[in-house]
Amino acid sequence: MESRKKFLTYSYIYACAILIFTCWVLSFMKNHNLLHLHFDIESLGFVVIGIIAMLAQIFIIDSFYFGVLLIFTPIAFSRSFDLTTMPPTIYILAVFAILGLAINMIIHPRSIKKGTYFFSLLILCIGMCFGGLIKSDAFKNSIIASIGLSLVIVLVYIYLVTYLEKHSFKELCHIMIAFSLIMVLQTIAYQILMHDSAMFLSKDAHYGWGCTNNLAIMMLLTFPFTIYLTIDAKRFIVPFLVIFLGIQLLTILLNYSRGAIFVAFIMCPICVIYAFVKTKEKLLFALYYVLLLFAMFVLFVVLHAVDIELYNAVWSNVLHFNMDTLNGRKDIYKKMLEASKDHLLFGKGLMSTQSADLYSVNPESLAVNGYFWAHNTFIHCLYISGIFGILCMLYHLYTKYYALLKKPNAKKVLCLLGLLTSGFYGLMDISYYYIIYMVVMIVLMAFMNYEIEDSDIIVDEVDIDE
Repeated sequence: MESRKKFLTYSYIYACAILIFTCWVLSFMKNHNLLHLHFDIESLGFVVIGIIAMLAQIFIIDSFYFGVLLIFTPIAFSRSFDLTTMPPTIYILAVFAILGLAINMIIHPRSIKKGTYFFSLLILCIGMCFGGLIKSDAFKNSIIASIGLSLVIVLVYIYLVTYLEKHSFKELCHIMIAFSLIMVLQTIAYQILMHDSAMFLSKDAHYGWGCTNNLAIMMLLTFPFTIYLTIDAKRFIVPFLVIFLGIQLLTILLNYSRGAIFVAFIMCPICVIYAFVKTKEKLLFALYYVLLLFAMFVLFVVLHAVDIELYNAVWSNVLHFNMDTLNGRKDIYKKMLEASKDHLLFGKGLMSTQSADLYSVNPESLAVNGYFWAHNTFIHCLYISGIFGILCMLYHLYTKYYALLKKPNAKKVLCLLGLLTSGFYGLMDISYYYIIYMVVMIVLMAFMNYEIEDSDIIVDEVDIDE
């Protein structure tokens, strides 16, 4: 019975991934006039996703299955949006999800659980809500948006934790692998559909839900979970996981996000070394990763021989780093820090970055809808929430990582490294306040609740029987 449940869970995870990618690619093709349909394929796709989310909550008490869709769905959108320009399909999804949630709570009432990270997220949200409190023109809009976003964050986290049944960490790893698989397929599909004769020669990909940098930060969050599954090197699936890790790293590389490539170059070896320490099959583990390095080397040698233009494009994009301007970020940092001086205590508010005064700094850094990003999590936090927001952020980060470092095991540490890897990238771009990243992080924090709170598990073991 247990093996049947695992099979069905894994099948559900990858079936949802296929559904999300199918919805994205068909909508993307229609939006770019590559597919001619006489109906709104995007709305149809999200109606299907919404119905599945509703049924998953009504017929399966366990919030794990709803959480899977919650992680995947944001990257199904093939058009740009954020807090200010949500497409109508968001409301369709919300209605189905809330309906399923309400029915589940009525049929299966439970005592509310706060979970390990309730206060951590609450303090983060309080810092955001107080943004712009003193003499800010954007306070009214900011407080409305901040309270609404904070309620969603806290209530979704509480719901997930309250209705979450115990699952193996390997199931969480497969969620993250399936999530990254969607992004790998989107990267390939974009190049085939938009640059069939000149694939990967430029950094211009925009997937609708995000650009190359946005995809890169999500990939950074996922690859440590792939590495965890390779610790038990005797399992037959490990060689395929090592190959997929190589594909994940190549996807980051070919999206030409220089910050993400730099972070991956540092953090991937750290994750692999930690996994090597934990594995009981060190020789076999080392063999797989040496073969991966060799395969990557051969790949670049072959690429140099057969497609010198692509080879040069890879290195020119990767190595194109301007120390004088920090690739355009230096002016942004100076402008944002200068503008923060008059609102040091509480900042200017979440929605204050729509100020036209910021647009002239670096128009290319603007989102399509006009929301300006500081390209650094702490500078962005200072601008919108001030010193008070920074202190709230630091408290949140401390509690987030401390919970994973307390009684550490391989599961907690690899999860921590995933969060840390994506967090490092947030020092040169965005992580927090980016909605899609926040969704994935919140679900991940909820799903780690049993792993963190189960005080009976104090021995670092890898479950080889799963």
